[in-house]
Amino acid sequence: MTYTVTLCDDKFRNVTNSSIRLRAFTTPGGTVLDSQPNGSMGGRYGATLTFTPAQHRFNLEIHAIPAGYGTLVLPDLNGDRHPQTINVILLPIPARGTGTAGTPPTTTGAVRSFIQIQSWLEEEKAAVNTTINSLSILKGITRSQYGATRGAIEDTLIGLGINPALIV
Repeated sequence: MTYTVTLCDDKFRNVTNSSIRLRAFTTPGGTVLDSQPNGSMGGRYGATLTFTPAQHRFNLEIHAIPAGYGTLVLPDLNGDRHPQTINVILLPIPARGTGTAGTPPTTTGAVRSFIQIQSWLEEEKAAVNTTINSLSILKGITRSQYGATRGAIEDTLIGLGINPALIV
């Protein structure tokens, strides 16, 4: 089975940065099915992931923090469908320490409110929320291959005034 994943930004322009990594992994369990860097695909950018679906769910991880975008995990995709294209919009993540206002949250419940009072663009707030959701998914996987992605997400959140330990 092949899944072509294309990447664009919030203005629907190709995201060409080759430091972005796309990875399909099983749900549950976290076994990597395929992992590819972002690259050119005939006028579009992204990657083609190829694996045997074996009638299981899979997650798609797009580790984009090195390129200035929020990391995205699309959970519970159907691994038993015909080959398809997944078009993904990556949102810009705020730069470390920019526009941080208010007291950093000390409870899980206060995280979303903290994000809303920031002077970040709406797309940046959405990227932070998506990155938090992705961290929550990755925290449920104990496999070591997700350590670098988790670490990058946690470092980014710390730089934005959010304690990653609050994310469950």
